[in-house]
Amino acid sequence: MDGWRGRSRTYQHKTKTISIWRGWNAAMGSSLRIPWGCAAPVFLMLKAQALLAAPGCEIPAARMVSVEGIIESRPPAGTAWQRVELNTPVCAGDLVRTGPNSRGGLLVAGSDTMIRLDQNTTFQVVTPPQEKRRSLIDIITGALHFISRVRHSLEVRTPFMNAAVEGTEFMVRVGPEQASVVLFEGVVLASNDAGSVRLAAKQAAVAEKGRPPRLTTLVRPLDAVQWTLHFQHLLSAFSDDARDPLGKALQQARRALGRGDIEGAFDRLNRISPAERDERYHSLRAGLLLAVGRVNEARQALQRALRLDEGNSAALALQAIIAVAGADRQRALELASGAVARNPRSALARIALSYARQADFDLQGAKACVRNALALAPDNPFIQARLAELYLMVGDLDAAVTTARAAVALDPDIALTRRVLGFAYLTKAETGQARAAFQRAIELDQADPLSRLGLGLAMIREGRLAAGRRELEIATVLDPGNALVRSYMGKAYYEERRDRLAATQYDMAKERDPRDPTPWYYQALLLHQQGRTVEALLNLQASAARNDNRAVYRSRLLLDQDQAARSAGLGQIYRDLNFEQLALIEGWKTLETNPENHSGHRLLADTYAYLPKHETARVSELLQAQLLQPVNITPIQPTMAETSLYVPDGLGPSNLAFNEYATLFNRDGVRLQVSASGGSDDMLGEEVLVSGVQGDVSFSLGQYHFNTDGFRDNNDLEQDIWLAFVQANLSDKTSVQFEARRSSSEYGDPRIHFYPEDDARLGWRNDEDRELVRLGLHHRFNPRSELIASVIHTQVNDDVDDAFNTGTSYVSVDGNTDGETWNAEVRQFQRWDAVRVTAGLGYLDRKQHTDSTIAVSPVFPPATIVTRSTVDNDVRHAKAYLYSWIDLGRALTLNAGLSYDDYDEVYSNKQQFNPKLGLSWRATPRTTVRAAAFRTISRPTSISQTIEPTEVAGFNQFFSGDGQGGERAWRYGVAMDHRFAETLSGGVELSRRERIVPSLNLNTLLVTESHVDDELGRAYLYWSPTDRTAVALEYFYERTFRSANTAETTTHRFPMAVSYFHPSGLGGSLRPTFVRQYGMFDTAVGNDRERFWNLDLSIDYRLPRHRGQVSLEVRNLLDEEFGYFDNGDPNNFLFMADQTIYLKGSLNFR
Repeated sequence: MDGWRGRSRTYQHKTKTISIWRGWNAAMGSSLRIPWGCAAPVFLMLKAQALLAAPGCEIPAARMVSVEGIIESRPPAGTAWQRVELNTPVCAGDLVRTGPNSRGGLLVAGSDTMIRLDQNTTFQVVTPPQEKRRSLIDIITGALHFISRVRHSLEVRTPFMNAAVEGTEFMVRVGPEQASVVLFEGVVLASNDAGSVRLAAKQAAVAEKGRPPRLTTLVRPLDAVQWTLHFQHLLSAFSDDARDPLGKALQQARRALGRGDIEGAFDRLNRISPAERDERYHSLRAGLLLAVGRVNEARQALQRALRLDEGNSAALALQAIIAVAGADRQRALELASGAVARNPRSALARIALSYARQADFDLQGAKACVRNALALAPDNPFIQARLAELYLMVGDLDAAVTTARAAVALDPDIALTRRVLGFAYLTKAETGQARAAFQRAIELDQADPLSRLGLGLAMIREGRLAAGRRELEIATVLDPGNALVRSYMGKAYYEERRDRLAATQYDMAKERDPRDPTPWYYQALLLHQQGRTVEALLNLQASAARNDNRAVYRSRLLLDQDQAARSAGLGQIYRDLNFEQLALIEGWKTLETNPENHSGHRLLADTYAYLPKHETARVSELLQAQLLQPVNITPIQPTMAETSLYVPDGLGPSNLAFNEYATLFNRDGVRLQVSASGGSDDMLGEEVLVSGVQGDVSFSLGQYHFNTDGFRDNNDLEQDIWLAFVQANLSDKTSVQFEARRSSSEYGDPRIHFYPEDDARLGWRNDEDRELVRLGLHHRFNPRSELIASVIHTQVNDDVDDAFNTGTSYVSVDGNTDGETWNAEVRQFQRWDAVRVTAGLGYLDRKQHTDSTIAVSPVFPPATIVTRSTVDNDVRHAKAYLYSWIDLGRALTLNAGLSYDDYDEVYSNKQQFNPKLGLSWRATPRTTVRAAAFRTISRPTSISQTIEPTEVAGFNQFFSGDGQGGERAWRYGVAMDHRFAETLSGGVELSRRERIVPSLNLNTLLVTESHVDDELGRAYLYWSPTDRTAVALEYFYERTFRSANTAETTTHRFPMAVSYFHPSGLGGSLRPTFVRQYGMFDTAVGNDRERFWNLDLSIDYRLPRHRGQVSLEVRNLLDEEFGYFDNGDPNNFLFMADQTIYLKGSLNFR
């Protein structure tokens, strides 16, 4: 080392010129050729005279963001080299050099250009900081890895090569006889006087004296920057055997590295005589070499150790660590297991096995290994820190903090401990303490990319996106092969609406860790925003396949709790493709594995919005998603929790689905979204949403309006909804919610009738006001146990007027209903390895008073007869339930449960136990078979929301539109879903419902019960023949038999859709539907039948930079006239009775 410091070098190679620039510049015809005809020292002297680089420059040209080993700088006219440290400024014209076994990182001012410095490198930062159009770097010898993300001219000059670059990632290496460029992304042209070549990603060009550049393709491009890899400092886990002189020397070397003295650690090893160097020496030297990224030299040292002792446990353990870094999981497991077998008393071997198991997504197994290591070395602070890290990964925040603090007490200067504390504070949204912890971790281990990642996330959480993104870029250049950092880097670019860069980072993350589902999932969201919806679906499926075919929401870093990153737009992706059944399957699979997963509940809520008679299930899943969600900025749509909108699917100003413009980072700030729609029949709608988050508190305010004259007389509707929502974290375990919602609706007869002219109720008018206040609680006892609670108070005032002619009399009805309902529920989640259990209690108390006046005026006298009545229909409903999901092997899951309901109405009382039984069998990786049988009792219609599970093995329990509360039913069903290929899926579902439906006669005040049997069927086939087209074919069957009047109705519905998606953001869908109905739709008429075609058309355009969307839709394009029987579900409009044209748009601001 001392010799290196005093050594001066002279370079006398004549230079050739290579001009390199991005393909974008090449297309513009630009070129850069700067011949150098003099020796490098002369060049540097001339440059020095032209630069104003006085000592202590006011505006540095760059600053050091990482220093490992010895890095020195000096001004161009100076002779003394000065050591640089973390955050040391580098002035324009300064020379910088790195010593042997040394690395560094540099941030160029004004350009967001990151540079990683290899050992034995000398270069000069030439650009004056005031020059913002380009940055100049002169490399004399060695290697630099560049990441430049902005359209900023970066010029890299060497004695052999000039590289002019616009926003790319590449490496330049300069040797005695040649220069080379390795390109990781972008397009580059390399040229000299002898010729030129064009480089694409994963290619390299080499220029030698007097020869044209040679183009080569790299199988493993990352091998070129293997020196940048970061390895956790594992020397603290070595056995501390200091009984002999060699052992003492090795102990001193380990302690020097623990203090960050890399130079001292190598110096102590170098003083050991060759005769004393046994397998312990070579293993420890390999550990030191890994600490500074010298992988090849470390491999050689390990081979020497194994030649001396072929079963050396330490050498095998370090080989396992290298395999982990190379994403060779199977090899890592074999080596680490062999290390443990060779020496079961080795803490290092146990630690290596923990990393191998973590890389294989076995966090529990990794934690067990570290516990075994801690039993061998209970006072080892590094092992304590590693255990704290794993506690954090599995979500046990309390254990992580306690263990990390124990490690700090043993040794306050371990970077891993500080990093764990930083992520723990960040999880608690204590960003100030998180930043302090991460900054201390960076000081202790300046090459650690995860500490930089954490610091960046803390800054982003505070709303400082640009500063946080810069820290993520530093993390990326510190370890370019880290897939997790690449995924987060892509997320940051996504937030900045730099989609091309985001896509590149996701692609790189996939290459670096092909098994990680995270980049596939994030790229799906990005592709959907770009209108490439079919490609988005393929990425979703790939993400699921990489997570054991379970939910697509898991990321390896548990900190990733931002709700958008787990559920942003998933429902809308499937909806745009018209592949709703796939969305349901993903939601069911998610909740089967994780019943407390808020994303799975939200996905079901979004998808149920488009299914008939699923309103109760939809609003219940939404409530559960809200209670389980973390504090976030995603707005709450006022329409989502309403069950009586009377608005056809998609006709309002916004869709009844999760807001797809959610952010991927949960960061402080305020967001505004405005939507509007207008069209035929004087249709007009608007929605304004304002949401924000600050620290531990988030809020959402929303206003919605919709009105239309309707397609016929008395089909008008005017509706307003206002919503306020606040959520706050009382601690890292407990959050509370407050929601207030008010709705006002005035409408006539909203339904389409089977006999349109005869059945239309032209005198029916309804004026409804509803107010709701909700309190919610979510408490997390530990990673395996959670609790949610909800208290809802609702007041309803409903005025109903009706007037009709019976043929012999004119009848008018005037009714008013006032109702008040309290509903309180609590639900507990508990999970073990193969068993998930949830139990809950609920109590509902409704007081409802109805006054009605009926006036009958005969066509011929006598006088009008007026009848007045008053009815109090109070309801008390108490319930308790227990559900379980039991894995009976890897492919079979049993869903079993039992509920008890005590339903007490004024005129009837019912108590019953309701068994629940479901089975999900993954017969093959592509085939799932489901079956279920269960009993239910329906809730009062005044409050439809519940936190009880809504489905058993994917079969819905709670149907809406069937009548009033207290309906008892059995449902039996079987289904099969199969994926024929990546782009072709199909399935079938059959079920039967046997219902006992109560009915209150307002004249006699007697409750009668009737038996109703429903047969339900569904089949689907989804196909994506190209990456721009999607085809959906579905079939729905519903047969209903009512014993009271022996009426039977049957509906066959064949919806189809062909969709096209262009990368420009323009897309469209053509949706023909054939319907055939027959049966008794009016007892006075008898049996009848109807068949018709309906054709809908939509054209959509996604605005650039995630700003919103505009769509033009035409319902009933051919203006067909038909009759349709909705079978008791007036809230779900599948068709429009006349041609309806409307335009709607949505704009997003933040």
